[in-house]
Amino acid sequence: DALDKEFPRCEEESVGIVIGAVFASGILVTGPTETATYAYAPAPPEISEKVRRMQAVCERYQVPLPAAAMQFPLGHPMVASVIPGAFKPEFVEANKQHFNHPIPADLWAELKSEGLLREDAPVPE
Repeated sequence: DALDKEFPRCEEESVGIVIGAVFASGILVTGPTETATYAYAPAPPEISEKVRRMQAVCERYQVPLPAAAMQFPLGHPMVASVIPGAFKPEFVEANKQHFNHPIPADLWAELKSEGLLREDAPVPE
């Protein structure tokens, strides 16, 4: 897992991290639809189920799933930036809204308590 291997190495070398594919090639924007993609392929059932559970938590807090996906990596102190896809002008505006959407700390805590995030995963404050 990158959190255990690559991130500590970057920290040792004082190298900032830029995160791409924050939407996991689509499923963290579309949700677990029949045509959802994960890692540029059809989403496997176990991934779709996990995303369905994540989406349910986000809905309880009135947070769009893509907002949580975009902001989550920024909780790690080594992450300097995220690169969301934006091949259409309207995606730029959507990304801006997701980046600025307020996310309560309780959302991250619930994702951890539900086993959807690692307990030791850094989260935005």
